[in-house]
Amino acid sequence: MIKVFSKMIISEKEPKQYFQGVVGTRIKLYTDEGVESSGICIAHFTGIDEENYFDVENNLTALQEFMPEANVINEYGLEYEFDEPMKLNFYITNVEHPFKLYVEVEDGSEDVE
Repeated sequence: MIKVFSKMIISEKEPKQYFQGVVGTRIKLYTDEGVESSGICIAHFTGIDEENYFDVENNLTALQEFMPEANVINEYGLEYEFDEPMKLNFYITNVEHPFKLYVEVEDGSEDVE
């Protein structure tokens, strides 16, 4: 079964986490047609029961310094597939203009927000 969740990603200079309860075997992140994400983002995945020991600040800082054009999300999106359900940990910082982000999830759910 496919579910779609959405959130308005607001202007932030500090790292913020979204969609922390989304779990699935296929996860796709995308925007509205003609819209590109702003800011620096990382989609980090963990097992359902696995603790998330991810150094958000240092990883986002390194990404911005060495690959500032990485992980731009548009209407075509970024898609991830797994053999077992994985939990999405989506982080974004330095959002210049708000945009709506969609997460399409197959074989999963959203437990916590």
